[in-house]
Amino acid sequence: MKFLARWTFRLVLLALVVAIALVLLKDLLAREIIESAIAQSTGLECRISHAEVRLLSPTLLLSDLRIYHPPALGGERLVHLSEAFMEYEPAALSRLEIRLRLVRLHITELTIVEQSSGQSTLELLKRVWADIPQRTKSGWIRFGGLDTLNLNVDRATCFRPGTPRPPEHFDLNLRHQVFRNLRTTEDFQTALERTLTPVIMGLATTRPRESRTRPPQK
Repeated sequence: MKFLARWTFRLVLLALVVAIALVLLKDLLAREIIESAIAQSTGLECRISHAEVRLLSPTLLLSDLRIYHPPALGGERLVHLSEAFMEYEPAALSRLEIRLRLVRLHITELTIVEQSSGQSTLELLKRVWADIPQRTKSGWIRFGGLDTLNLNVDRATCFRPGTPRPPEHFDLNLRHQVFRNLRTTEDFQTALERTLTPVIMGLATTRPRESRTRPPQK
């Protein structure tokens, strides 16, 4: 009995240590998993400065999320999100399903690259959006739908490498672009396309009256 009691105590102690370690490392693990998932689904490099998984409410907060152009487009930052807030349904996780009640994205800056060779951010996004459904089908967890997407975009920078023209900056100030009942990844993709593609196409043909010369930031 003493032998059994000792081993039971040791197993309980080990379980407690593991549980504490998981709680302490949960944000780091969440950040790495999300960075990997975004890279896998888009084929683009992703970096997240901070992830916060809140234990008392089923929410996830990402801060300073950056996705980059591929090397063929210079590796400049493509999108910078100052904040991405998500409220999820805990019960769906037991079914290996991500079911989101609310996603609120605050895009601080989009960087649109246009190269003299004809390669551009718009063409890149068309390929990425076309590939996402196939890439996500091979994952081990399913997308179970999104009730409400709230999208906000502050500004955009148009950058033309190899030309004397300085980067051009546009204040977009798109606020509370709301989409509801997005049931598939294709629905989510369509919502982003409806908001961002017209902006990018417009920037390709529009020139601001005054251009500031701060370069795109990494």
